[in-house]
Amino acid sequence: MRFEPRFCLRLVPTPIEARLSAFTESMNQTASQKADRKTDRKTLQKYIVLQIPGTTMVAFLLAALYYFGTLSGGLAILLMIGWSVKDAVMYRFVRKAYEPGPPHGTEALIGSQAIVVESCEPEGRVRIGAEHWSATPVREGEAIDVGERVLVTAVEGYTVRVERASDVRGR
Repeated sequence: MRFEPRFCLRLVPTPIEARLSAFTESMNQTASQKADRKTDRKTLQKYIVLQIPGTTMVAFLLAALYYFGTLSGGLAILLMIGWSVKDAVMYRFVRKAYEPGPPHGTEALIGSQAIVVESCEPEGRVRIGAEHWSATPVREGEAIDVGERVLVTAVEGYTVRVERASDVRGR
């Protein structure tokens, strides 16, 4: 009598599943790497633009010193190259200061949770952290009662647009 299992427990993925998994993983990494490269490129552009005034001043100073005979042309060029190399080396150490920071101002409120302190029908008030804000529901004519948790979806002046947190989770 031969033993034949009734079910097959596969612990090792098939070659196709392994390839698909590896491809999906590489695509996800590629997307995040593209976002990082875009941020790095913008940071580098910002750094270069902000170095232009200092480099221009040094170039004019070296040109003036050369014109008045205080400095030889070769030394002026060497000093200008040195200044540029200094900027290139310093970028590595000061890059973090030029990176975009987290959102601030009213933009930072979007996505945060709030608690209704005055029912929103059509306009009420919500508490976001320690602050009270005027609020209107995203859906016109909707009433949101006191004590309900809401999510901020937009900021229009001094009024936030909110919707129930339970509605957002249900999507």
